[in-house]
Amino acid sequence: MMKRMQGVNLFHFIIWVSLIPPLPLLALSLFMETSNPVEVLLSTSMKTWGALAYVSYISTLLAFALWGALLKNYSAASVTPFALLIPVVGMLTSNIMLNESLETSEIVGALMIMSGLVVCVLGKRLLALLVAPSSQKTLG
Repeated sequence: MMKRMQGVNLFHFIIWVSLIPPLPLLALSLFMETSNPVEVLLSTSMKTWGALAYVSYISTLLAFALWGALLKNYSAASVTPFALLIPVVGMLTSNIMLNESLETSEIVGALMIMSGLVVCVLGKRLLALLVAPSSQKTLG
């Protein structure tokens, strides 16, 4: 849908489609997941509210606006592999911002994701570079 929308500011579009859903979802979550929703709201720290605001609006709005801009300018096949970066960025951000330590399995997983992304995005070019020198030797 984002790719087909010509002449629309995607950042403004994402803001409008993100305004309504959080309200009923917050209400459902408060009443279905806790016995005292008022106490939960009042006891929530400012750090938690800040994290919630960042994740729900700032990062989501920016990510979708950037994603939409990329989809407008490039094919979905060339943009989609970069969605693999989402967990890597999340792990690195929590490491930097919250001083969370990265376990060996997480580092290995991030390296595997990055390797897969390199192969997916640059695979044909890398293969051409590797094949070209060997084909020149057989020709010469």
